[in-house]
Amino acid sequence: MERLYKFIKDNIAYILQGGNGYYLTKNRDAFGEINYEVVKDQRNFDMWLPINNAIELGDDGLIETDNTNSETFEIVERLSEVIDHYRDDITYGKIDFMPYNAKTGVCDAKSSKFDWNSNKVFNKFNGFVHKHDPNFVIDQTKFKSFTTHIQEVWGSGRADILEYNMKLFAWYVQKPYQKTGACVVLEGEEGCGKNIIFEMLSSHPTAMIERKGIDPYRVKDCSNIMIASNNSYSVKASNRMRRFVYLLCKSDRIGDIPHFTAILDEFNKADGGIHLYHYLMSIDLEGFHPEDDAPMTKEKSDLQKSAIDKPIKWLIECVINGTKKNIFTDRQLENTRDVPEFVPIRDMLKKYTEWMLEEAKDGSAYSEERFSKELSKVLGPNHRKSVQKIRLRGYDLSANGLKEKIAKYTRRNDLFDD
Repeated sequence: MERLYKFIKDNIAYILQGGNGYYLTKNRDAFGEINYEVVKDQRNFDMWLPINNAIELGDDGLIETDNTNSETFEIVERLSEVIDHYRDDITYGKIDFMPYNAKTGVCDAKSSKFDWNSNKVFNKFNGFVHKHDPNFVIDQTKFKSFTTHIQEVWGSGRADILEYNMKLFAWYVQKPYQKTGACVVLEGEEGCGKNIIFEMLSSHPTAMIERKGIDPYRVKDCSNIMIASNNSYSVKASNRMRRFVYLLCKSDRIGDIPHFTAILDEFNKADGGIHLYHYLMSIDLEGFHPEDDAPMTKEKSDLQKSAIDKPIKWLIECVINGTKKNIFTDRQLENTRDVPEFVPIRDMLKKYTEWMLEEAKDGSAYSEERFSKELSKVLGPNHRKSVQKIRLRGYDLSANGLKEKIAKYTRRNDLFDD
């Protein structure tokens, strides 16, 4: 009976869920993946079980039934009746998904530990494939092809991109209860090796689970997202794109079957997986902030620049002397970059309109009112000044002063890097 109790305790749970209760049964598919099936009616547990009934202990631990002298030590009972016997031990108030650090047991950002002795919450998290061993000796050569692929194909040889991604993966196993807030975006030609790493391995804290026949319920959402695409602009371009780590994968390995086979063999035919797991568990994440520490790439910078409003793009071109339709003279750009001079909005609009038509190849027309509003976002309020005895609205601008205003408005210091 002890083994039967353990089986029921480990594989069957009754969830009260606010009075609309149901059973959950744990099942494994052919690949060892665990999934849960909902059983609404206890009568569905209608199989009969032979039970060794030689000795039964009561709640006080004393022998309640002793059949050792009978002809048979076995009785046959329906599983539903056996479940009834252990109903209190398998009843939980609600269900949730609460992943935890296998080394510390911590299951939330407050460093709380999941209480396995409490029946308040049934935890659907079943741990990782590998068990954590504090005495495990890590051999990084066991997954060398894995890390080489990330650095060379994902990161174009950059060590900082490898380091960032390994810390991100370490976060997944050390802090599985907490979203990183970052999203790695991989773009590249089909077959270049964007997805093979995933085969080895945004911002709401909960997710609604809706199942037929039972009330919807919320569980903790600990998912992290990575995007792999054969197409450009797989994410919407924006000025900041703070959450995205944008990588353009190299195409050198397309068709290189031995390269990809070597990566797979490290995990499928050797023990690279358990070494990688313990390596990730050993990485120091103190002070690591996935959103803030993401390495900048040229591809991300170009994507950000493409999302900047056209008037600001034109102002950037003026600062770096990248346009013939410049509001600054050669003297201002070369000798007096810090000396402001008054520039009327009327003159700025004329230069901008010419830039749009001739250089940006964009026929969009701006009225002076619309153009003034766009400028005010970056430059602030304008003022009047007499120009050839005519009072005009404009700004006192210098090349370096304008550069500082644009950087402050966009929160981007890389816009002027070329």
